[in-house]
Formats: sequence, C-alpha cells, structure tokens
Amino acid sequence: MGTEPNFGEWPLVGRNTELSLLTRCLAGRGAVVAGVAGVGKTRLAREAESIEGTAGRTVERFVATRSAQTLPLATFARFRSHDVPGEDPLVAVRRALTADHPPGRLLVSVDDAHLLDDASAVVVHELCASGAATVLATVRNREPARDAITALWRDGLCERIELQSLAQHEITQLLSTALGAAVDNATAYALWERSRGNVMHLRELVRGGISSGALTRNGSLWAWSGDLHAPPRLVELLADRLRTLDRPARRAMELLALGEPLPWDGLVDLVATETAESLVEAGLVETADDSTGLTARLSHPLLGDVLQAELPEPTRRRLLVELAGTVDPATAPVRVASWQLEAGVEAPPELLTAASRECAFADAVLGERLARAALEAGAGLEAVVLLAQHLMFRHRAADAEAALAAVDTDGLTAGKRVPLTVSHANVLTWGLGRPDDAVGLIDTSAIQLEAPAQGELLSHAVPMLVFAGRVDEAIARARDLIDEKTTPAVQRLRAALGAVPALVAAGRPDEALSCAGEALPLVPKCSRELPVALAQLGAGITLAQLLSGDLDAAEGLIRPAYDEGVTRNIPLLRGGAALRLGQVALWRGHPAQAAALLREAILALQQADAGLLAWAADTQRIASALLGRPDGIAEAEAVAASALRFPLFVTEAHRADAAVAAAAGEVTRARACVEAGLEEAADRGHLIQMALLLFDLARYGDPHGAARRLDEVATVEGALAELMRDATTALVDRDGVRLDEVSRAFEARGYDLFAAEMARAAARAHGDAGLQARERQADARADLLATTRCDQAQTPLLADRPAGNELTVREREVAQLAARGQSDAEIARQLGLSVRTVETHLHRAYTKLGLTGRADLADLLT
Repeated sequence: MGTEPNFGEWPLVGRNTELSLLTRCLAGRGAVVAGVAGVGKTRLAREAESIEGTAGRTVERFVATRSAQTLPLATFARFRSHDVPGEDPLVAVRRALTADHPPGRLLVSVDDAHLLDDASAVVVHELCASGAATVLATVRNREPARDAITALWRDGLCERIELQSLAQHEITQLLSTALGAAVDNATAYALWERSRGNVMHLRELVRGGISSGALTRNGSLWAWSGDLHAPPRLVELLADRLRTLDRPARRAMELLALGEPLPWDGLVDLVATETAESLVEAGLVETADDSTGLTARLSHPLLGDVLQAELPEPTRRRLLVELAGTVDPATAPVRVASWQLEAGVEAPPELLTAASRECAFADAVLGERLARAALEAGAGLEAVVLLAQHLMFRHRAADAEAALAAVDTDGLTAGKRVPLTVSHANVLTWGLGRPDDAVGLIDTSAIQLEAPAQGELLSHAVPMLVFAGRVDEAIARARDLIDEKTTPAVQRLRAALGAVPALVAAGRPDEALSCAGEALPLVPKCSRELPVALAQLGAGITLAQLLSGDLDAAEGLIRPAYDEGVTRNIPLLRGGAALRLGQVALWRGHPAQAAALLREAILALQQADAGLLAWAADTQRIASALLGRPDGIAEAEAVAASALRFPLFVTEAHRADAAVAAAAGEVTRARACVEAGLEEAADRGHLIQMALLLFDLARYGDPHGAARRLDEVATVEGALAELMRDATTALVDRDGVRLDEVSRAFEARGYDLFAAEMARAAARAHGDAGLQARERQADARADLLATTRCDQAQTPLLADRPAGNELTVREREVAQLAARGQSDAEIARQLGLSVRTVETHLHRAYTKLGLTGRADLADLLT
C-alpha cells in the first residue's frame, strides 16, 4: 500500500510564477496573498519567508484567529511583555517589533490577516506605510477585513496577489511528489475534479482515501477504487459554509447535490427563482450555458458530499422523486432511472432497460444494477442480454452464462434467438477466451435461420474470428458482407470492425486504412446498435498507422478517446486507449512513458476488459525489460498469467519473452523465443507479427537467419516493414553507410529506439572497416538517441560499444549546447563554468567524436 505521506506540509508545486512575483514584492513594502480557504496561501507565504530568512532578513510570523478578534492586539501579545507604563499600546508593539532592526531587514508575516482586530490591523498598516518593516499578509476571499488591511492594496502600499487553484497537471505532479510514486491518471483527474485544485481539500481526500483503503499503491502506481467522497474531517471543514442557509436555500442546494447538473428552468420550477439567484450571488451555485441551455450546479463538488451526509433518508427519497419528475426520461434515461431506483419507487421496465443499454461499455456496475431491476420489473430478453454483457466485461463470465442459461427458449422467434445466441457467443469469446467455440455456435445456429436473421447472426462472427487468430477467414467473411450491396448498414459496419484489425495482422495496413475510411460514414447510422463503433474503428486505424510510419497521427487519433475515458471514468475505454498510447510510446522508443501508460491500462482493464488485458501485460513486459526493471516485469508476468490469452495476441507473448531474455543478456534464449513466435505467426498467417519477429531476430544477433525468411514477409505493407527489411539487409552486409542511412530514416519516422540501435550497428561496421572517425560519430549519435530520447533503454545492439570513447555527462551537455549555436561564454554562464573549462570539454568531445569543430558537431547532434 505504500507509506502514508506527510500530511503536515506538502511540496510547493505549480507556484513558481506566484513565488517569483511574491519575492519581488517583498523587495519593496510587501504583498498580500489572497485566495479561498485551502488554496495554499499559507504554504506559499512560508516558502517566501524561508527565502527571505535565508537572505538575511528577520522574519516575525503571526497568525490571526477569529477567537482573538475581540481582544485588542491579541495577535501581537508576545511583544507586550515589556510595555512602558502610560505608553500607547500600539506604539509599544511597534517599538518592540522594530527594535534592533534597521529598515529593510524585518519581515512581518501575518496569516489570515482578515481576522485581525482593529488595533492589530493598524499596527500592520503603519509598519508598512512607514517602511519600518516589510509586510507579508494572507487574506481569504469573500471574508470581510478591517479597513487598515484592505488599505494595504487599495492605497498601493502592497501588491495583492490572487492565488488560483492548481490546474489538473499541477495536481497530478503534486500527488506524485507527495505520495512518492506516480498516480493513475483517472485517479489524478478525479481528485483534481473533486478538490477543484484546492490543496487543503486534496490533502484531506488523500488522507481519507489512504485511511479507508480506497487509495492504494498497486506496484508503482497509486489508484483509487470505488466512489470518491469527502471524508468526515473534510465534511466538517466544509459544513460551515452551509450553516447560515435558510430552509428554501438549503432545499435548492440539496436538489443540486442529488441531481447536478440541472437545467436552470428545472431548478427554478422546484424552488423560487429568487432563491436560486441568491445562491449564485453567494458563490454557492454556478451556472453554465451549453448546447442544452443554461444549467446549474454546486460551486464545489464536495459541497454535495456535505449536503448528502446530513440528508435524512425520507427527505432524500422525496427529493429524488421530485428530480425524476423534472427531467425527460427519453433524453436522460440513466439519470431518471437511477433516481427512481434510489427513491425506492417503481420504474417502468422499458426505462430501466434503456438506461442499462446506455451503460454498455461505460459503467458495467450501474448497468448490471439497472438490468437486474429491469428483470424484476418484468422486462424481457433484452435485459438478460444486457445483464450478461455487463457481467462479462467485469470478469464474471460464469454469472453471465448462468443468466443466459435461465432463459426459457421455448417459443422464441428467430428474431429473439439471434441476440440470445450472440450473447452466448460473446461470453464464450470475451468472457471465457473461447472464440473458436463461439464461431462454431454461431455457424451452427445460422444454418437453422433464414435471411435476414441469418446474415445478422453471421456478421457477429467476424470480430470473434479475429480474436481466434483466424485473420484470413475473418477478412474473407467480412468482404462477403461488405461487398454485398443488400447487406444492412449495421452488418457491414460490424464486419468492418473485424476486418480492420484482421487486415493489419495480415500485413495489409494500407488496405485496413481504406476499409476503415469506407466504414466511417456508417457509424452515425448505427449508433444505437454499435454505440462504440467509432472508438473500435479508431483502435484499428491506430494499429495501421503505427505500421505505416505515422506515429503522430496514431497518437492524435487515440488521445481524445483516452481523455474521455479519464474524465468520464470509463475503465474499458480508458484501458483500451491507454494500451494504444503505450504502444505508440513504445514504438517511439520511449519505454518510461510507455510503462506508465501500460500500468494504467492494466489497472483499468482489470476492472473491465474486452480481451486486451494479456496484450497490455505483455507490452508492459517489453517496456519494463527495456528499462531494466525486474519488478515491472514480474508484475506484468503475474497479470498475464491470470488473464485470458487470445490466439490473436499469442505472438506478442513470444516477443515479450524474447525482450525479457535479451534484457537479462540471454540472447540465445531470446532468439529461441523469437523462433517460437515465428512458427506460430506463420501457421496463423499473421504476417505483420512475422515481420516484427524477424526484425527482433536480427536485433538479437541473427540477421542472417532473419534475412533468409524476408521473402515470406515481402508483401507486408507500410513504412515500418520496409525500414525493417532494409535494416536487416544492412545488418547482414555490415554496411556502415547503409546502417547510418536507415538509422536516420527510422529517426525521421519517429522510431527513436530502432534509430539508436542502427546507429550503434553502423558504428561497429565502421570500426571493422577501420573508419574510426565515422565509428566515433555513429557511437555518439547512438548514445545521444538512447540517452536523451529513449530513457537510456538497453538492448543487445545498444550494449555493443567499446569502452573508452564515451562522452561524459558534462561533455555531452556542453557539446549539445554548442551544437545549438551557443558560444563558449554563453555555455559557461548557463552551466556555471569558466570559459576555459568549456573549451576543455569541447576539445575532449571533438577528439572522442573524431570531429574538427562546431559545424560537424551541429550536423551530428541536432
């Protein structure tokens, strides 16, 4: 689970701009830091105090409190012990504070200065106005302050700095720093969204999550499981904002807590317009104008937790019934059905079924609950099919089978038998990992049907054939359906969803992209039957783009799906997209980024999966092997061992086995793993996997063995396949010039790790030819790529380097700056070195690299 972090003071993250401004202001008369409670005003002030103290200033720190407001000068009580009889207390405090401190050497810091009593506020103002001390004060927004305090910024004595909440990426960085390990992006987003970037709220949410066990460390990644609600400590802190609400305002807030966001018109139908508007003016409710019109929601998500925690159950149920009556079920079936269920009132079976259908692929937990409620309400076969689907995605295939087996099939029409058979086949495929049996069930059942039911059933077999690894058969069946003009649109689209990945596996990515383009116009026509068709097509297109040498396009296509999976917390979408993004990062040769994404993919797919978990785990093994992380390899191996493994991805397991062996220096075993994968891929007609494995064989020291079989993959399309064939031939010939060329070609396409490996191979070939200058240059380029872009990944090819000519870290740093055009003097200033030292480092770099000057350096390193 990990060690509980220090909740007293977290690192200062995302405040560089504010801290820089604050320290500049403290060089003058002072500054006032303003913001809402918990945003980090005190933390920023403490950091500034530390900087000022280090610079030689004396820092006197004070904290104002509400309880001391009625006692004059209570905040400065420790400076009143030596009052002179008859002396004005204000004068006495100023004298005691400034004694022995020349102008400019004293910093008076007051936290929560809006709570100062009148006399204390006057002291702070006079210290600042007279220049006797520099003032640093924090105040809370929307809280009244004494006139002497507001005059600090109103009269221009101090700069007022408005401290905003942290942005999402800053919260992610803060969490990772404070927790000592990376945080799952969905968890980071949820914590940011719930805390609204407020550090105090964030800290309490994290404390509560760790205490309850909801926030745990899974290997090297922190993740939240279950719902995210405010813990009791935070509820108590936030409850004060609601104490003064009258009953109508409280009711309006409770309605929003249960049903936000609500249409503004719907809210004012339930409460008085004046009440709703007053809550907006008070900053407790905010509005937004979107495509559906004006909507209202609570100004802070955690206020909803406070309100619900204090809501009596009878009141809660009554309010839910009111909410259900204000929203059209046809436009929001999930919301209305959920409200009715929570209120304990009877919901129509057709509404529950529609709501469960909308949860497909998005929220299997809620979808299961709605499907069971629909069955209890008397819904028919569709509710059973939906229940089985939700159970299947949640790794509960046995329960799904039991639900389907309970259906009475006597008297079922053909139209009813098709969805039941498809559901059985889906569970066999994605729930039990038996796609061959699923295809057999569909084929057998289809014989007993007539068109159009037969065609509808057969179209479902195409994706199952793909996961069975029978890609040529999948392509042939898909083409029959797609080419037949009378085939309904939904069947043609379903066939295309299987054809695209099958064509990629068969080594035809260009044809896959063409097929996907033809299918795209069908997506909006089939949104009800195939609600995630666009995401499925996007996944296939991404695979094709990876192999066609367009990594930027692949990442750009899948990134929106990933972002949607994170923000809407859809594990299946997030997991599949994170897997694709991790693969893009791995192809780029960026294993650290890949490993982080793949860890996230695994966590998400363990919640909801459609056959991708083992693939994600095998890809994670490759990334961890490149990084030299045995713990990451072991974690991924454990996941892969317990996940369903589909024939489509079996060769990926062999590639992962080979990468792990190669990382351990066991290249003979690595080549044996590759050979095993090659035989499997050849038997199944997975030509793209054959091409990848043959290149792996060449990279692991047997280019001749790979070259002997290149004819078998000569038809594989795409820029990557062409580059791999060229690289293999150049490795066989030990042709340094061609290896340099193919290295740069890999780099131009974004395949940085392969570029680094070919540069290293070029160096060895140049060395064998006695071309020492070219050898040193190629080695330097390989080092640069491996170090600056590939996270210092290690492979057998990259490790093939003679010792003695490597650039030191400082030599490489100086050389890179020089290659960018900086002068010796500029480099010296930037690195804090003397010009003579810079010249020495450059001279050594030129010697090691076999270069004559900066022009050659620029050609090599930029």
